Amino acid sequence: MSRSAALWFGLAALFAGLLIGRMFPSGAELAREDSYLQRLADELSLSPAQIAQVEALLRDEDRAVQLLVERAREDLAGPVAEHRQRTEDSLRAVLESEQLQLYDDLVQR
Repeated sequence: MSRSAALWFGLAALFAGLLIGRMFPSGAELAREDSYLQRLADELSLSPAQIAQVEALLRDEDRAVQLLVERAREDLAGPVAEHRQRTEDSLRAVLESEQLQLYDDLVQR
């Protein structure tokens, strides 16, 4: 895999991971968000009204970041697919006819 293909793949994997992480946060992540809010509340002596406002702000920020990640993923989808196709074409050009058949079988699995 070329360096640029690896970079594109890495970026796509990163954005996919971020998106999946946002869609399905782990228990540890949920606890960390709650503990962050609790830490702010404790260390800043937030009133119950302020806690509610900060909680809403953090929730809104999470949604905004999720939208940014989704947009970035959509923006990258085309270039990543094009690059993968170029890499696929280059790989196929290197293979001999018997290897091409084996490769096609491998890809179909």
